[in-house]
Amino acid sequence: MFSARSTMTRQKSLIEETALEGQLFAMLNPVQASPEFVSSLKTRLTSVPSISVERNANMAAVLVIGLGLFAGVFMAWAVFYLRSLLGKKSA
Repeated sequence: MFSARSTMTRQKSLIEETALEGQLFAMLNPVQASPEFVSSLKTRLTSVPSISVERNANMAAVLVIGLGLFAGVFMAWAVFYLRSLLGKKSA
């Protein structure tokens, strides 16, 4: 029983699909693409594009700025640390 129902469902969907294709064919006008367009499209799709990846030249500047900030924070911490050590010894 299940296979008969499945076969009927397949046939019904096939008929609906055929009807839909017929409606689309009646409503849409086929268009013939120009040979020049097809040729240029084929060339663009089959050729490897020439892409070059540029390296970021500002990485050295970012590194120098980062090291400078780190050194400044480290020096400020060292000064406060030494002041706290000297302050505790004199008390």
